[in-house]
Amino acid sequence: MEKSGNPPPYTETAPPALGFVPPPRPEATVTQVVVGAVRLDLLQITYLMIIFFVILFTVTQVVVGAVPQAFGPHQQSATCPHCKQQIITRTETQASTKTHIIALVLCLLGCWLCCCIPYCVDSCQNKNHYCPHCNAYLGTFTH
Repeated sequence: MEKSGNPPPYTETAPPALGFVPPPRPEATVTQVVVGAVRLDLLQITYLMIIFFVILFTVTQVVVGAVPQAFGPHQQSATCPHCKQQIITRTETQASTKTHIIALVLCLLGCWLCCCIPYCVDSCQNKNHYCPHCNAYLGTFTH
């Protein structure tokens, strides 16, 4: 048995089987588009067009709410946003951070007998406004 150095030659294409007809080559179809240096598939182009039209035709809804009312140091006329009634607000005083700081400074300066004064003076405290019907908090006036 003698061996030759090269294997037997192979043919590039096998002969077609009897009765087999190869499908015709499809005509050139565009499946990609080159835009500048970017290559896009048709599916990507479709998605981009959908996104573009959704953004273009999206309706922006602007909600116009009630303008917040500025409250003063005294009772005042207002419309309660909770019970929708026209009311005269009920006010309550409340110690604020400013009240505590003034009392602390008075104590540090040696006027510890005077440290109660900020808790008795209205201008050192906040005024909270409430609805007299539903007791809802409406706002605060700070000095």
